[in-house]
Amino acid sequence: MTYKEIAAFVASIAEALGCGYHYYDEGEKDVIKTPYLLFDYPDRDDTRADDRNYVRVQRLNLEYDSKMKDIDAEAVIEKMLDDADLAYTKEDTRYDGADAYGVMYSTEVIVNG
Repeated sequence: MTYKEIAAFVASIAEALGCGYHYYDEGEKDVIKTPYLLFDYPDRDDTRADDRNYVRVQRLNLEYDSKMKDIDAEAVIEKMLDDADLAYTKEDTRYDGADAYGVMYSTEVIVNG
């Protein structure tokens, strides 16, 4: 996938959920109306040899935040990840002191452009 294709994929998930989305920014998180979808690229684990990177393996995090656990929204996200053949891990979080619930999906994509 290219970074543009990843962005389009994230946009398609947000559209299916009927929510807004943007690149993760800790400072903006408190002012966004829930539900919303955040995404970021926290690190890469490229395949390297002979002093060059052969395959760019980018970690992609998707975080869906809502006022309460939303099983239907999680099913939509998981189906779209499955349909894109992206294996993922999932972590649920109840935010202390806030009326919010978060689900973090983490996957890896091969970036080819």
